[in-house]
Amino acid sequence: MLVVIGIIAILAGASMIGYSKVVRTAQKTKNRELVSNAATALTQILSKNNGSWPELLVERANGGKGRLDKETCRVLITFNMMGLSYNQKSASGESQYQLIGKDRCGIVDADAEKVLKRSASASEGTRVPSGGTVQDHILYFAIDEDGDADEIARASHAPGSHVYYLNVPKRWIAGTIVDRSINEVIIGADVTISDEQGNEVARVQTDWCGDFRYYECDQARYQVRIVVEGYESIELVADCRNGDVVFDDIFVIEKN
Repeated sequence: MLVVIGIIAILAGASMIGYSKVVRTAQKTKNRELVSNAATALTQILSKNNGSWPELLVERANGGKGRLDKETCRVLITFNMMGLSYNQKSASGESQYQLIGKDRCGIVDADAEKVLKRSASASEGTRVPSGGTVQDHILYFAIDEDGDADEIARASHAPGSHVYYLNVPKRWIAGTIVDRSINEVIIGADVTISDEQGNEVARVQTDWCGDFRYYECDQARYQVRIVVEGYESIELVADCRNGDVVFDDIFVIEKN
C-alpha cells in the first residue's frame, strides 16, 4: 500500500504543472458557457412571456444593476430555465422557491461555484480565492426596454439578443512559476501587476499549483513583476489588447 501511495504522489508531482493549466482553461470555458446559457435563458423567457419582460426581472434590472441572485432566479425557476436546484413549498396559496446546493446564491461563476460546493456554510459574504466575495461573482444583467440603452452604456451587448450583461468575465493574465533546477512549482510567490504607467493594478500570490491569475484586465498592456525570496526577480509584459495572456511555465533562478 505504501508503495502505491508513493507512486501516485510521484505521478501527481510530475503532472502538476500541466494539470493546473487544464484547470484554468476549464474555468474560463465554463464562465463563457455560463454567460451564453444565461443569454439564451433570458431571451427564451422574453419569447415565452409574449414579448415582454416579467415584472421581477425589470424591477431587479433597474438602472443596469440587476444580479441573477437567489431572488431574481425565481423567474428562471418559474420558466424552468438553467436547471437550478431548489425546494418548493406553498404558502398562502402561492408557490415559494428556495435555491439549494451550489445554486443557493444564484448564478455564480466557476470560482464562486467551487467555494459553494466545498463548504455547505458558504454564503454570499464568503471570500473567493480569486478575489471578492461570492456576491461579487454573481452574474449581472441589465434590460434595454426602450432600445437606446443609455442607462446601461457600460454593459456589453449579446448580439441578436435584447439582453445586456455586466460582470462578464474580462480578459486575464495567468501563469505558473517553476524552479527548473528541481522541477517544482513555487507556492506563495508575490506577483505584482501594473499598468503601462507603472501604477499597481493588482497584487496576487501563487497557489498550491504554483499558479497566479488576475481576471480583471482591460484591453491594455500590463507589466508583471514576480518576486520570490531567494530567487532573481522577473519582469514580463502582458499585452491584453488582443486577448488573454497565459504565460508558459515561468522559470525562476536562485540567487548566487
